Amino acid sequence: MIIQTFAKSDKGEMIMSLIDKFKETHLKTQTQKETESMSRINTRIEAVDDPKINKALFSIYEKLIEPFKKIEAKVARINNLQELIEENKEYTKCSFSRILYFSKYIFFPLLIINIIIVSINMDNEILLRKLLPLEALFEFLIDNYDTTFLDLLYFAYCFLFHPIFLSFFIIGIIVIIVNVIHKFQNEKYQKEIDELMPIVNSEMEDISEVACFIPPNYRYSDALDFFVDSYANSKVDNLKEAVNLYDTNEYRQNMLDYQAEMVEWTKAIAFAELEQAEQLKNIRNDIWLSEILF
Repeated sequence: MIIQTFAKSDKGEMIMSLIDKFKETHLKTQTQKETESMSRINTRIEAVDDPKINKALFSIYEKLIEPFKKIEAKVARINNLQELIEENKEYTKCSFSRILYFSKYIFFPLLIINIIIVSINMDNEILLRKLLPLEALFEFLIDNYDTTFLDLLYFAYCFLFHPIFLSFFIIGIIVIIVNVIHKFQNEKYQKEIDELMPIVNSEMEDISEVACFIPPNYRYSDALDFFVDSYANSKVDNLKEAVNLYDTNEYRQNMLDYQAEMVEWTKAIAFAELEQAEQLKNIRNDIWLSEILF
């Protein structure tokens, strides 16, 4: 437990006493939390001017950085696994449209191969029966009902229907295998998620009593690291100043990113205009040359 870690440190007793002070002055008791509905107002952490309290508060933040990083890494892994599961769900069902779509890529090669093999081995009945499953049936029908329609149907079967059926069969087998693979992958991913979730919940529970001293919108490692760095380098003296400085830096960074995007967009427009001007120049040259020649 991270609370026990704090208690065993050099400043443990002072920090724990300050935590109790915060609980008494700024937070509701556990009984009140159970009986009253929590709101954003109740989660407010007041900024104070007492240097000792601020030092203890930012010491808590420093100790929380690593636990939050570990939790965030596990949560990111869970989110990634959930995205992979959603992507794989498309392949866990055998789709006729997918079989039809991919069959066209092997139909023409199979058609050419089939035409070559059948043309060369027209007189080899044994081989044809192995290559064409319905060869024996057509022989029986043609022997008993020798009609032009049967001849055309047999010709279509040899050089058209058989490659179609064969391409459907091959792609169908591949799609089924891919579906099974993705299904096993999803089961593996879900098993990992089921193993990570209790760990994340346990780690969050371990720091819950201390994490309540962080403003709700800043309960992640990057914000805490910024708070601690700003306090350690005397940029801020209390929580309010740290939050305001963090928001200011975030706004500046967003503006810089936006400006960088605008610069890239402007460059792309300028490049497109240059290409267009070059194309117009070539068109003018072609018109000028055609006028001279004709």
